[in-house]
Amino acid sequence: MPVGNLGKTDHSFGFGGTGKFLTSRKFSDYGEKFSTGDTIVCAVDLETKPLASIGFSKNGKWLGTAMQFNAGPDGLVVVDSPTRMLQWESAIFPHILLKNVVVQLQFSVEDGPVLKEGFKPWAASLEDGNAIMGSMLSSVRDCEVMMMVGY
Repeated sequence: MPVGNLGKTDHSFGFGGTGKFLTSRKFSDYGEKFSTGDTIVCAVDLETKPLASIGFSKNGKWLGTAMQFNAGPDGLVVVDSPTRMLQWESAIFPHILLKNVVVQLQFSVEDGPVLKEGFKPWAASLEDGNAIMGSMLSSVRDCEVMMMVGY
């Protein structure tokens, strides 16, 4: 998926500061507007069958399910799917798209946001065997930021 197209394909979801949810290039009213100082938590349920779901909370308040979707072999292909040659072919990649802001990301719950009951932090997927660790850099200084200018 090209950089900058978050929420613009069938397999991409977005929740913007306007309070809109976006997928397949379609915006829908959802949740509340958010801005600087707010804490947003994204919750993805891949265990409930037949449909998985995605929802968000703002500052600890659950905003509800934004969308249900097929995560199986006939849909997003991340659960109950045949083995793929490359592990990332049936993976979900959390990412954010920002304009002119500084952000702090947290994939665990130590000193962080409160999760909706029944959900676990993203980092727990490693322990459960539902995620794989990507390559690690030896130093934060080795990290790279990709930036798109213009469109």
